[in-house]
Amino acid sequence: MSAHRGKADLALRPRASPAMTYTSGAKASWSSICQESKAKVVDRQPIAIKLMQKPPLNPDVADTAPSDSVLTVYDEEHIITYLRLLDADAQDADWRDVARIVLHLDPEHESDCARRTYESHLSRAKWMTEHGYRHLLRGGASA
Repeated sequence: MSAHRGKADLALRPRASPAMTYTSGAKASWSSICQESKAKVVDRQPIAIKLMQKPPLNPDVADTAPSDSVLTVYDEEHIITYLRLLDADAQDADWRDVARIVLHLDPEHESDCARRTYESHLSRAKWMTEHGYRHLLRGGASA
């Protein structure tokens, strides 16, 4: 292995825990990393971090998605819904099928409400790809 360690070298090293994150400038031995459960090293000082909870796979949705400029708990709970909406949008799926399958709505009987709910959640999903992901990287809605 060369004296210069790149990202590829670090990627091969096993991780002690998915909860552990280390800044690139931090220096810590592998044994100390294994001993620091759920910690993050900042300027060589471990601090506790809180992880985003595992989101439900198929949650019910509100009539409208949040429009806050920050990540919300609702966003964290619906991250999989947002991903499914983005996938469907990329495949040019009919909004009625997406509303029925992903959002659990009946576009035949509640067309206007279903359309608004679909558009609101798709808009929020796109916001997540442009801005919301930064909040996730910083620790989620509670950070």
